Parts: sequence; structure tokens; C-alpha cells
Amino acid sequence: MIRGLMVAVGGMVLLGAAALGQGLIDRFASDEMLSHGTVVVQGERSVTPANIGSDSTLLGVVRDDNSPQLFSISNDGQQLDVVTSGISDILVSTQNGPITTGDQLAPSRLSGVATAAAGQSILLGTALEDFDGNDSLVEVTLQDSNQPVEVGRIRARIDIRRSSGGNTVGTQAPAFVQTIADNIAGKQVAPIRAVSSLLIVIGTLLLSGSLFITLEASAHDSKQRNPDSSQAVKRSESQLLLIVLGVTVVGLGLAYLLLRTA
Repeated sequence: MIRGLMVAVGGMVLLGAAALGQGLIDRFASDEMLSHGTVVVQGERSVTPANIGSDSTLLGVVRDDNSPQLFSISNDGQQLDVVTSGISDILVSTQNGPITTGDQLAPSRLSGVATAAAGQSILLGTALEDFDGNDSLVEVTLQDSNQPVEVGRIRARIDIRRSSGGNTVGTQAPAFVQTIADNIAGKQVAPIRAVSSLLIVIGTLLLSGSLFITLEASAHDSKQRNPDSSQAVKRSESQLLLIVLGVTVVGLGLAYLLLRTA
């Protein structure tokens, strides 16, 4: 029984650590060679680079830690890792001017490249670094306006949402859950984090409750079979109660950290 408890606690720790460290990363089919940080949308059969006219199907940002250079290959021929929520590098341009930390990002007129949001209905996320073009990777001229823009790569928090409503596209948290999560974090958090924290709390309470019930039933049976073992049963109860308490603290702590580090 104790071994099962340790496995359960270990699984919760790993789940929470993954959520805290990486956010959400999914794999999608692609017919193109895309670089690290490319903004992509969901096509009919595969992902394609996003542009200002296709933001309603935004998925996220291509991640390939082995391709630090612009235009390096990030496709293994069939699948791409796409960061759909969390912190990631992202390709950006100065199409709408310099980007400062905290600016909202949205698709630009350059396919696969984001820019500072300027009235777009769908937002891609929030810039975590400045970008003024001085350390750009390449300069590109927009064909429709002959505007020269600098393209570079910065860190950003990916959180795809509608600019007016503030709900993440494809993942919406119940209003009361979002409110509680925002109050705990002291700021607005991504709905996926709010929902994940709720699931962790529910799972923790269910696990702790089932363990407690099992503990009480086992102790009662032991006393019925051997009344002289009451002292040993009490010691065992105390130890297992500490384990149940530990599981509860770990689970609630992971949920809290998931919100506070958003």
C-alpha cells in the first residue's frame, strides 16, 4: 500500500513539474520545413505558417531546440513539436514598430512571424523580451507596402486568446474557476493553467479521501480480528495518516505553484 502511495505521489510531482516547466507541447503533421519559433496554424491536413489573415486557427509556435538559426530545419519529415501554451522562443518582426516586454503579440504579414498586436482579433501571447531590430536575424521587405522590417527571435509566453474576451481559443475555463485562479495568482492566468490546477486539486482530494477510507476500514478489520493489536494498529494509523496528509499537501502545493508561476 505504501509503495502505491509513493508511486501516486511521484506521478503527481512529475505531472506538476512538467506543467510548470514546459507548458503544453503537442505534435502535429507538417508538409513544410519550418524553423524554431515559427508561428503556425492548423490546416486541413497539417500545420502551416500563420499570417495576419489566418489567426482564427492559431495553434502555437514550433519548438526545435536543435535549430537556433533562422530558416534552419525543424521538421523530421512528418511531425513538428508545437508549443500551444507556455514559454517559448518566437519569431517576431518590427512590422508594427519595436516590441517591448509585456506587449501583446499577434500574427504579422510575414508568414510564420509575429509582431506587436495592433487591433487583431486573436492574440498569440505576451513578449518577455524587447526587440527593436538591432540584433535581428534578417531584414525583409514587405511586398505589399515595400516596408523594410527586421526579423528576430525573442522569448514569449504563448497564450492564444481573443483580444476582446480574454478567453483562450479552444480552451475555456469556467468563470468561477478562472476567477479563483486569477485571485490566487494575483494576475490573469491562462485558462489551461486554471483548469489544470482544478484537476490536480480534485485528483488530490479524491486520492486522499480514498486512502483515508481504506485506512479506516483496514484498521477496523484489524481490531476486530485481534483486539490485542490495538496499540500496533494505532501506530500504523498514525503513520498512514501522515502519508495521506503528505499526499494532500503535495497535490495542493503543485496546484498553487502552477498558478503562482503563471
